[in-house]
Order: sequence, then C-alpha cells, then structure tokens
Amino acid sequence: MNTPLAAPFRLFRSHHVLPLVLLATMLLTALAACGGGGSTTTTSKYSGKINVGLNSDVVTLDPLKSSALVDRQVMLNMYDTLVGLDAKGNIVPDLATSWTYPTPTQLVLTLRSGVQFQDGTPFNADAVVFNINRILSTTSSPRYSEISAVKSVQATDSTHVTFNLKKPFSPLLATLTDRAGMMLSPTAVQKIGANLGNAPTNAGSGPFQFVEWIKGDHLTLQANPHYWMKDNSGGKLPYLQSIRYRPITNESVMYSNLETANINVADSVSPNDVSSAQSNSSLIYKQAPGLSFYGVMLNTKVAPLNNVYVRQAIEWGVNREEILKSVLKNIGVVAQGPIAPTSWAYASNFAPYTYDISKAKAALAQAGMSKGVTFTLTIASGSPLNTQLAQFIQSEL
Repeated sequence: MNTPLAAPFRLFRSHHVLPLVLLATMLLTALAACGGGGSTTTTSKYSGKINVGLNSDVVTLDPLKSSALVDRQVMLNMYDTLVGLDAKGNIVPDLATSWTYPTPTQLVLTLRSGVQFQDGTPFNADAVVFNINRILSTTSSPRYSEISAVKSVQATDSTHVTFNLKKPFSPLLATLTDRAGMMLSPTAVQKIGANLGNAPTNAGSGPFQFVEWIKGDHLTLQANPHYWMKDNSGGKLPYLQSIRYRPITNESVMYSNLETANINVADSVSPNDVSSAQSNSSLIYKQAPGLSFYGVMLNTKVAPLNNVYVRQAIEWGVNREEILKSVLKNIGVVAQGPIAPTSWAYASNFAPYTYDISKAKAALAQAGMSKGVTFTLTIASGSPLNTQLAQFIQSEL
C-alpha cells in the first residue's frame, strides 16, 4: 500500500524538495546560498549563518556507511557527486562534465579540471578510482549493492575514468548522483581513518566543510573558501558562511522552535502545522513536488501476509483518499506506486487498488479467513505523523 508523500530536503544543491518553512528575515540569505547572484560582489553578500532543524540526528558522515536519509541532507553540502539531478530529475554534470557509453558495458566520465578537495588534494581520475574501489572492496557497505554491477574502474588519464560493467546497468548514472557518487579526498580518508564518519575534516570538495559534531545537540559546517562553483556573474560561492544543524525529532517542537526563531529552517513540518505556517506573516512556507512516498511494506514470507488474498484485502481495505484528507491535510497526492509523478519513470497508466470494502471481504473469504486476520505494523519511533498514519490504517482494518 502506498500513500502520499513529501520528500527529502537539502538546503543546498537540492536533489529533492518538500514542504519547508523559513523565517522571513532569512529568506534572501538562504536563496543566495543556493547559487543566485547579482552583478556586483559585496562584502555583505558573503555573510550570514543559518540554523536548520532536522527531524533526526545524523548517524554518520561517511557515505560508505550511511543508510539514513538525514545523513544525505548534511553530506550533500560537504561532498560533491560525480553527477547531479536538476529540479525535474534529469541527470546533469557535477564533478563529471560529460559521459558516454562506448559499449553497453562501459561508462566513460569526463571529469572537471581544476577542482581540489578541501585539504588541497587534487580531484582527478585517480580520486574517482579510489572512491569507487573503496565501495567495491567493502561488501558490507550499503553502497556495494548499489554499484555491484561494476566489475572494475580505471583511470585512462587525469580527467577520464572508465567504469567496466559485468552487464548493462541502466541505473548507474542515477546511482552516482547520491552517496555512491560522493567523492572524498583519498588523502583525508586515509589520514582520518576509522573516525571519518564522526569528523571528516577537509574530506570533501563541496561548498561547506566540517567544523564539529556534538551528537544530539548540533553539527556545524562552514563555507569552503576555495569552492570551485561560481555564481551567474562569476562570483564565488557559497554566500552563507556557516550552517548549524539541530536534531529536533518531535514535529510540533520543530515548529515551535521555528516560530521562536531558535531555528531558521525546518526541513519539514507536520501537516497539522501547515495552516498555521501559511498564515504566520513572519514565516515563508514553500511546497514543491518530491520523489518519495509513505507506504506500508508487507512481509510476504510470514503468515498471514504470505497469502496473496490477505494482501489484496489489505489493499482494498485502506482508504488512501481519506488518509490524504484527514491525516496529511491534502498535502501530497495519492501514490500510484513507489515512483512519484515528478519522475521520468512514473507510469501514468498503472492502475492501483482503490478503496472497496466488499472486495476486501471477498478477498478474505478466498483466503479462508472470513473472520479476519491479525498482524503487527511496525513504525519508526519519534514521529507523531507516523503514529497517526499507523493508527488510521489500524482503524481501517
């Protein structure tokens, strides 16, 4: 069962977006940091600090080990990726400026020249080989399965690298827009060693660099003074001088911190707070389509969910339209599957299950379980919205 969604937010270099709220006084600074630019560089342009509320604490700052969404929100400000995504989900240049497929099992990247990591190590084809081999040699890494179709990677010269594949693998470029494509300084990785996930000092080439992480309290980044990307007029980026992230797991507490200016940006707000945010003149509320979804995953290996008719009964028995209206306050759309309408891969002709109690009862009868079934729905703790969604589904079934 898939229900509506809002997706992950990155304050800078955004891949996906969701409803977010900013203090009005910080809006211009935040937008400038995203890479706008006037024709004149002034001292005041390069200033400002911003406090960002995250809905959970960061787990690790090592892309090799990361499996939490919140990690990516921070790491995308420290580490550049080989390729990126634009607002429409198209793959665009980043550290790689272009790419070709000479054969179905070869991907050749042309790399950006003149880029240095924050520790002064040059970014080049050898650095790419180091990062990809670090994944391929760590089978326990969440990244390994993402690029396991890669047989080998080789530097043909300083600005060209070839991925040799075991078989054609169309998602490879898309995979390199995320953690598998984040490039870290080989020098820094080897120097920092096992502590890389906690204190990746000068390990990236992105717009911000690591300062400190006090777990459970805050994580601070500062502007990279040697960042390679320029604004539209050729001026340096970023404009902001620092970002301070704070984990605030309760959505209501998150919103109250925003109202009292303890944070300047909330990465998400509860649907229950949206109306208040929209009517608050001191806040600016922005909402845009995302790529993620809320859903329930059914374990088909255990009873009673190993019975297809029971699974069909669950699909027929949950009113997604009512979830959207009552729980999500009409923020989002009813999902047609795990791929959002904003993605090029969205299948508009896919016909999902709709709410139909009579069909749900008939499916249970076919399963030989007309009196009903019992199963446990497990949710992530700390989110009132997750609890509301689970309670609604429980009441429906």
